[in-house]
Amino acid sequence: GPTQVPTVPPTPVRTEFPTPPPTSVRTELPTGLPTPGPTQVPTLRPTPGPTQLPTAPPSPVPTQLPTPFQVPTAPPTTSPTQLPTPLPTQLSTTAIPAADSCVDVDSLIHNGKTKDCEWVIINQRCQPYAHLCPVSCDQCECLLRRSVCSSGEDCCSGVCVAGECACLSKNELCSSNDQCCSGLCRDDGTCAGSSTVG
Repeated sequence: GPTQVPTVPPTPVRTEFPTPPPTSVRTELPTGLPTPGPTQVPTLRPTPGPTQLPTAPPSPVPTQLPTPFQVPTAPPTTSPTQLPTPLPTQLSTTAIPAADSCVDVDSLIHNGKTKDCEWVIINQRCQPYAHLCPVSCDQCECLLRRSVCSSGEDCCSGVCVAGECACLSKNELCSSNDQCCSGLCRDDGTCAGSSTVG
């Protein structure tokens, strides 16, 4: 119930607003003044605007996933994508002369020494050097078996394997005897005889 004596003496003059000190119990009506600071509990409804500070601290390490505006790169390969080039040969890399301009080269390099086409004929080296000495080796139209080549078009057999003119095996299609390993192109247009290539 009410106390017999007032706990606070009245003010000497009338105030415009009531001046009760804050009570320790909940009042039925709101007080006339705001609370001195924000409450510690969150509001039930979202705030009308963005907050001044971030709501979560940044992560200490980068995330594993890329951000949406980045284009992901392909995963790294675990093995080489191209085969290594073969070891350099001791043969000259001079281009094979065209059939309509069949000429021997003036000189060529063999094991680091300068040679000519006469040396090729004397030493029976047409197989590795016919592409440089087509006149001397009588291979202007096309290169014979085991001659150095850059494509099948260089070879009489039409077969260039690992930079060397090869021949056609038994039962492979042919148009002339020099295409076949056996040296015989049968009437049915297939090679006869040996079944080895090279």
